[in-house]
Amino acid sequence: MLINSAAPFSFVDILERIKHGGIKPTRPTLNENEHCTEIVQLAHLCWNELPSDRPTFHTVRKVVKNIRMTRCAAIFTCVLIRILS
Repeated sequence: MLINSAAPFSFVDILERIKHGGIKPTRPTLNENEHCTEIVQLAHLCWNELPSDRPTFHTVRKVVKNIRMTRCAAIFTCVLIRILS
């Protein structure tokens, strides 16, 4: 996973989660105590079931830019390095 470098769900994990149902069975669990609160909140907004309720790319960019200016700068830098490498 991008936020904490954990492995993404395997195909079998996804099938099992869908089979057993539940709310958002294929969404990873993000804990605000373990991750930057702003990143967790943004992820949840982006995962909204209704596309019309998801943030626009402009909004995502604005939020990410603000995160860079806050206490999350180090985490954001690590994420960017992973994305770009």
